[in-house]
Amino acid sequence: MAVWGAPVTKEDDAERAVRAGLELVSAVAAYGSEHGTDLQARVGVLTGGVATTETPEEGPSVTASTPRPAFSQRRPRAAVTWTR
Repeated sequence: MAVWGAPVTKEDDAERAVRAGLELVSAVAAYGSEHGTDLQARVGVLTGGVATTETPEEGPSVTASTPRPAFSQRRPRAAVTWTR
C-alpha cells in the first residue's frame, strides 16, 4: 500500500497516485517479459482519510483510518484492466 498526501497534502496527489499505479503495472509486465513469463499486476486507487504521527524513536508513521484497504482482498475480480 502506498499513501499520497500524508503528512502534507498536495493538489496533484491523486494524479501522482494514478501515474505511479500505471507505472507499476508497466514495470511488472516488462519484468515478466525480460524473464520469459507473463506477469500482470492490478492496481486500485482508493480515497480516504489517513492519520500521521511522528516520534523521535520511530520517525514518521502513516496509518489508514478507513477499512478501504481491505476492498482489494474482497473484490479482486472487480478490477478493470487499464493499458497505456
